[in-house]
Amino acid sequence: MWRFLVLWVIGITGVLFPFPALAERADAVGADGIYEGTIGMQLDNAKTKEYQAKAKLVVLPDGKGAVLTAQHPDGVVSVVMRGDFRGATFIGESKGKLDYGGYHYGMRWDVVFDAKKQTAVLHGKAENLPKWAHDDDLRYTFHKKPGK
Repeated sequence: MWRFLVLWVIGITGVLFPFPALAERADAVGADGIYEGTIGMQLDNAKTKEYQAKAKLVVLPDGKGAVLTAQHPDGVVSVVMRGDFRGATFIGESKGKLDYGGYHYGMRWDVVFDAKKQTAVLHGKAENLPKWAHDDDLRYTFHKKPGK
């Protein structure tokens, strides 16, 4: 009898509070695809101004991940974001790693999508901002590539 009650409570909890597996899909909210824009980079040789790098954001249809790539002067920087959609907003994080231009610090991301305007507004915040870096609390607007 008690097993039935435990299973019943678990079933009701799953209906009232959906599990993450039932999170929104990017293709369901019209956010999947390829977006293009520019993103600021702080280079070692130009501490006073940001380098505006051409960048692309690829949002996977399942809504659990995205890949951000940016053209650093010495190569391509890539960031893998893992998370999920809450409405038209992707909430995720990326882990730190060594890449072109030095160490990419782990970041928390929120990306707001507007299906009508075909835009994605990226906002990333470093988990442990280094002392030499200036404010990283910036937003960048990307536009969806036509037909993608």
